[in-house]
Amino acid sequence: MNTIQVSARGIDGDSAYANVAAVSVMGYGEIEPETAVTIAAMWQSPGTVGHVLAGFASGAPVDREELLDDIYRTRKTEGYFTGGMSAADKDALDCLSTFVIHYGR
Repeated sequence: MNTIQVSARGIDGDSAYANVAAVSVMGYGEIEPETAVTIAAMWQSPGTVGHVLAGFASGAPVDREELLDDIYRTRKTEGYFTGGMSAADKDALDCLSTFVIHYGR
C-alpha cells in the first residue's frame, strides 16, 4: 500500500485559502501540509464519500489512491463538474490532489 500521512495541524480557513490562492493563482509551488489538512477537514464525512479525507485530516496513514478517489468522489458529489462548487473550492481540491500525488516523494 502506498500511504500518505501528515501529522501537521490544520490552520484557519482564511489562511488555507490564501495558501491555495498563492499556489493556484500565483503559481507558488504546492500547498503546505497544514493547508492540506485543513482542506481535507473541510470536506471530510463519515459516509461513503469523505471518510478517507477524514482519516487523512486526523493524521492517520491512508492509501494515496483511496484518498485521490475520495477527493474525486467529493468533487462529483459536490458539483465540481456541474458548476455547483465555487472556484475557490475547486482550486482547493485541485491543490489537495496535487499535494497528495507529490508529498513525500
